[in-house]
Amino acid sequence: MSHSLAELKRAYTQGRVPSAVELTGSWVAIGDFIQTSGPSGKESDKVDCMGVRTYDDGPFESVLLVNGYSVEPRIVANEWNTGTRQAFKRDGPRRSVTFGLGFGGDASEYFRCRLTQKATLACLEEPYYIGVEFRKMPVRPDQLRGVKAFAHGWVVCKPR
Repeated sequence: MSHSLAELKRAYTQGRVPSAVELTGSWVAIGDFIQTSGPSGKESDKVDCMGVRTYDDGPFESVLLVNGYSVEPRIVANEWNTGTRQAFKRDGPRRSVTFGLGFGGDASEYFRCRLTQKATLACLEEPYYIGVEFRKMPVRPDQLRGVKAFAHGWVVCKPR
């Protein structure tokens, strides 16, 4: 398990593209690393080998439900937690698998992932200085972020 963004990047660099069989399963974030002001900025991190949570006994912050090269991300603040799957794409010369994220920023964020030598999934969030390390582990439905409904790209709130 990594303890900094630099360490996660090293694990990523030494990693490889996972096979569809290796990817299949639920992957829970065990490390979340953010360098707030670019490469020389202050780093913040959350690390928990049993899964990063927003609060005790709450749902995990980030889970990837993977079947082969198809992923359903369940990530806090992700507008794309819609219960639909998207395909991992091969990232040619970078030798990684990628999928898009919907955080609503100015750029089109995406994860670029590799399987590390320790069998974790190291994902770098492009184009920012962010990385998340995932570990394959079983997840109960109550540990997942809820699915959001969409209408023309906007989150639909349920009336009270």
